[in-house]
Amino acid sequence: MAGGDASALREAASGRRAAVDELVAAAPASGEATADKVRETLHAATVDPDVLADVVAGRVVREQVASGFGGAAAPGPREGRGSRPRPKKKGGPAAPTAAQQEAREAKEQKARAAAARDEARQREKLRRAKEAEAAAEDDLAAARSALEQVESAVGDRRAQVREAQARVKDARRRRERAER
Repeated sequence: MAGGDASALREAASGRRAAVDELVAAAPASGEATADKVRETLHAATVDPDVLADVVAGRVVREQVASGFGGAAAPGPREGRGSRPRPKKKGGPAAPTAAQQEAREAKEQKARAAAARDEARQREKLRRAKEAEAAAEDDLAAARSALEQVESAVGDRRAQVREAQARVKDARRRRERAER
């Protein structure tokens, strides 16, 4: 940092804070305490490539807190470190090395590819579900049509039975009259 441009450092730190705040704002609302934990973890990800890898891969299981100026992240208070939150450190993160930047970009590219694969799988599942729904609706329509035909045939047969019963009744009356 010796001989560096302090305004560039302030600008980078401000950009980092703005990016972290934007991500926290985009997260589902679940209270200020949770937002603070998310903010601390995202800050830790800006200074620790391992935390960044966990964030990008979706493997963060507990909050992380950046320790020191640009130092490594440490587990948050839930890891048996007491119930008092750690004081926030002042100053921005150290600039990543070229290797760290390349590793970060490679991890981000892998994460984007994985997200694209997941999205494609979801679209395929949705397409198959819509096809199955359409097939089930077609089956239902066919079953209803068949039921209507059967009910119509049953109605016709009942009418035939009533007519036959009426003829039998009429024939019995005539036979009974003839027998008298």
